Parts: sequence; structure tokens; C-alpha cells
Amino acid sequence: MVRDVGLAEELAQDALVTALERWPQSGVPDNPGAWLMAVAKNSALDHLRRGKLLARKHEELGHELALEQEMALADADVVASDDYDYGDDLLRLIFTACHPVLSTEARMCPHAAPAGRFEHR
Repeated sequence: MVRDVGLAEELAQDALVTALERWPQSGVPDNPGAWLMAVAKNSALDHLRRGKLLARKHEELGHELALEQEMALADADVVASDDYDYGDDLLRLIFTACHPVLSTEARMCPHAAPAGRFEHR
């Protein structure tokens, strides 16, 4: 079922551990071999379901990452295609807005100035 001998052994061992934990309270079933096989089979099915879920989640995360990268590249293209050079004007605005002569309330946040939000902190 799982096509991996090591995993099958691990599932059989887990079934035996489960039996050793439960049988003292509930008693030994009429067919202990069938009980162990059923527990191991259910564990194998759970393992396979988890594997499929994990693969699907990895695929979704990969798709989301690819979309985010495409959006970042598109944003970079928009910024790169901007015709106006803000260099000195932007630097002058930041230094003016953060000048130590100004009171704390009068200073603007240097991160907000480039974004066009002139709020003070």
C-alpha cells in the first residue's frame, strides 16, 4: 500500500504500540492480527492523505510565490520607467523634514515623505 518497506515497518510498530496501550484497558480483541492490520492500514491512509495535502500546499505556495515575484517585477518596471528624476529634490525634502532645528511634532516621517503621506510622529 505504501510501497516503502521502512514506512510499512514503522506503521506496523506504531500499531503494536497502540495495541500495547489499549489492550490492557479494553482487552485483547477476538482477532488481534486483523485489529493490528486495520490500525496499520488506517495509519497508512492517514500518512498518504497528509502527503497529498502537503504536496498540494507546496504547489499553492509555489504558485503564490510566483505571482508575488511577477508583481514585484511589474512594480520594479513601473518605478524604472518613471521619467522624472527625484534624486536631489527628494533628498532635500527628507533633510528639510527631519532637520534637528524643528520640534519633534513639526518633523515629518522620512519614510512617509517619499510615499506622499506627510504625517509626523
